[in-house]
Amino acid sequence: MTLDLRRAALLLYVVALAASTAVRWHRAGSPPQLPAGAQSIELRAVDRDLTRRREAVAVSYYRSAPEEAAGAAGGSAIPVVLLHGSPGAASNFDELAPLLATQRPVLVPDLPGFGHSTRHVPDYSIAAHADYLLQFLDALEIESAHLVGFSMGGGVALHVADRAPQRVSSLTLVSAIGVQELELLGDYTLNRLVHAVQLWGLRALTWLVPHFGALDRGMLSVEYARNFYDTDQRPLRRILRRWPGPTLIVHGENDFLVPAQAALEHHRLVPQSELVLRDDSHFFLFTDPDAVAAHLRGFFDRVERGEAPLRRDASPSRLAEAARGFDRGAIPPWSGPALLVMLVLIALSTLISEDLTCVGSGVLVAQGRLSLIAAIAACYAGILLGDLLLFWIGRTFGRAAVRRPPLRWWISDEALEESSRWLRRRGAVMVLLSRFLPGARLPTNLAAGVLRTRGPRFLLYFAIAGALWTPPVVWISAHLGRSLLPQLEGLRARLLIAALLLALLIWSVRKLVLPLLTHAGRRRAIGRWQRIRHWEFWPWWLVYPPVILRMLYEGLRRRDLLLFTAVNPAIPAGGFVGESKSAILEGLRGGESFLPRWRRIDGGVSPEQGMRAVERFTVEHDLDFPLVLKPDRGERGRDVRVVHSLEEAHAYFEGPPRPRPATLVQEYVGGAEYGVFWSRGPDDAEGTILSIHEKRRPVVEGDGRRTLERLILDDARAVALLHKYRNEHPDAHRRIPDAGEKVVLVDIGAHNRGTIFVDVCEHATPELHAAIGEIADRLPGFDFGRLDLKVPDVESLRSGREITLIEINGVTSEAAHMYDRRHGILDAWRILGAQWAECYRIGEQRRRGGQPVLSWIAFAKLVLTRRVGEPRPAPESR
Repeated sequence: MTLDLRRAALLLYVVALAASTAVRWHRAGSPPQLPAGAQSIELRAVDRDLTRRREAVAVSYYRSAPEEAAGAAGGSAIPVVLLHGSPGAASNFDELAPLLATQRPVLVPDLPGFGHSTRHVPDYSIAAHADYLLQFLDALEIESAHLVGFSMGGGVALHVADRAPQRVSSLTLVSAIGVQELELLGDYTLNRLVHAVQLWGLRALTWLVPHFGALDRGMLSVEYARNFYDTDQRPLRRILRRWPGPTLIVHGENDFLVPAQAALEHHRLVPQSELVLRDDSHFFLFTDPDAVAAHLRGFFDRVERGEAPLRRDASPSRLAEAARGFDRGAIPPWSGPALLVMLVLIALSTLISEDLTCVGSGVLVAQGRLSLIAAIAACYAGILLGDLLLFWIGRTFGRAAVRRPPLRWWISDEALEESSRWLRRRGAVMVLLSRFLPGARLPTNLAAGVLRTRGPRFLLYFAIAGALWTPPVVWISAHLGRSLLPQLEGLRARLLIAALLLALLIWSVRKLVLPLLTHAGRRRAIGRWQRIRHWEFWPWWLVYPPVILRMLYEGLRRRDLLLFTAVNPAIPAGGFVGESKSAILEGLRGGESFLPRWRRIDGGVSPEQGMRAVERFTVEHDLDFPLVLKPDRGERGRDVRVVHSLEEAHAYFEGPPRPRPATLVQEYVGGAEYGVFWSRGPDDAEGTILSIHEKRRPVVEGDGRRTLERLILDDARAVALLHKYRNEHPDAHRRIPDAGEKVVLVDIGAHNRGTIFVDVCEHATPELHAAIGEIADRLPGFDFGRLDLKVPDVESLRSGREITLIEINGVTSEAAHMYDRRHGILDAWRILGAQWAECYRIGEQRRRGGQPVLSWIAFAKLVLTRRVGEPRPAPESR
């Protein structure tokens, strides 16, 4: 399809959808037309908490009565109220109602949301429908009625019987819902999740398909889905247990929507109930209304003659049976829609975790809820679907991605073709191995799609690999489940807990134990342990809560939480976030003597313009590569790169983020790199060096045999940051350094990128104090922050000579010597706490001197605009 045709089709769709929506809105404002014989009554809307609103809800209903019983309230005969299911309407009883109306008045309402009643109501649950029914009985002055609930209507009848038992002469449940444990998947949360998916699917269909109102009153409407989503069946067990009145239960033994075991459980819970099990399905109400009418008429006659048993008439054995707890072992295997839903859920769950899904399916087999064949089939279908989906993603998006930056920078056409030929030769072996090696499936299947491979052939590979892997995993899980589940029977809610524990055990074996059988798996486990053990690898949100508490303490003690924004008047907001590096460098008076040469390149330039700006910079200053490119407003080494050619510079400007923000190009300075944290308030006679750390680039040495990735894995420290170093070296899995070759793993002096920080505070000599104080004097209004320096060697640092200033950071820079392995987390909290106490001390000095503190509104704007990458607003004072 050409671009013009696609645009025309999209325009036609938008116009049709707009017209459909307009028609639907117009129809929604018009009251529904009542069919012949129907009446309507206005009730009050009911909220989810069962409070009644002032808004009116129109309820349509049919009334049928024998001539001798006709009257405003149906004469002296007890009326019958028929309650339809979901989806359903009063018309469901078109054949049954006349058969009952020969002896008694019959009322058949359309419950709100269905039929010709008001469609849009606050709540569609069976509890809300019960409240509408009580209003309905009040409005028609009906003191008591025989309630007949079909399917979902049974839940409505039960709620009415619970709230107003004196209004219910008898209760009849026909193919009716009831206890939660025997509804769909048997669990409220899982069922609600399924119903939520159904609800949002129907909503999407309703709003995104131009149907001009055809779906609004269809059988599978949004209102039907809301009825299931809003309903909570958990209270029905309690209601059944305490209902004292006459009860008839009529159910089909072959019911695939509400299993016959539900009727048996309801019969057990209601000891006075009469049970009729028919050799029929859920829908015998429609296929054999005469038989249903006969059951109902006989029951109503017995009730009205006082012959129907009440709860107090039940035998002691039946009462004892009713008091017994629910036997979860009696839950039948899933069948019908429940089985279909479960199989679909299993298949979809494999897209999240194949291992856990197969293990969990095996546990369900052990519980007797699924057959082994069904479990294997569902898992296999989901796994094959997932493999094909990954292949399709690679084929559809991956091929386009490798032709665009950043992948184009690293993957040449020659490399792509070479990899394609290799995978075509070894595809079967790779797919089979990836199925049994943890973590290998995703890259293998994506690569098969990206590379130039044959789709049908790989479909066959995926099918064979899945067939070899899935049945054993599910069977083993089921076998273990049968052995272990009996040991856990003493647990409360034992089946669910046991299933979870067993699934966790088997998943742990596959994910945690099996990888330890390989060298790479063992080294990765060591890396994970190091990231847990050493706080320097922890995320900021785990490290900083105590520091934030210290900041709150210091701010409250000095009566201003934002006092730190008065520090460093030379830098907006003290350098809390998003400060401009170029503005700081420009503010350094006479900085030429200790600054590398640099230039700011405006944001929004094209890759060609950026490359030409870099080229002019090299010519103007007679510089050669390498050079440093970094964002003018950046932090923690993000998006900083050392480039070695104009082509790499072009690639930098071509890469994300787009549009490229303002960038600094800076002369690359060799030597050792240090970070020195300086503090000197306006009232202080002398400054203080709070911290010095050396930035050591991690290095591994090649042996001519191992790949760079293997060298990183085998390194005692680098293994903890394998993921970061692989980002720096995308070819690490295939690059084999020569024997004796030293490979620098990261060339950016940022701890966040993997550089090693070492505490060298002992180098804080008087000469270094003097040199740093002199640099700070060159930036009037700089009080507090870290200076990143390059020097030829450590003696130059100690003597304060030959210092090159790379950049200055403000109040949110860290006294980074704390990242030395010799310092634990308590040391880090102490160091950071002291740093922020010093910051607030200087802020108090600045405030006394008249320096304004940022307002909360300005501070919020500063943080928010920085987050979305917009220019930072000028600070406001208060």
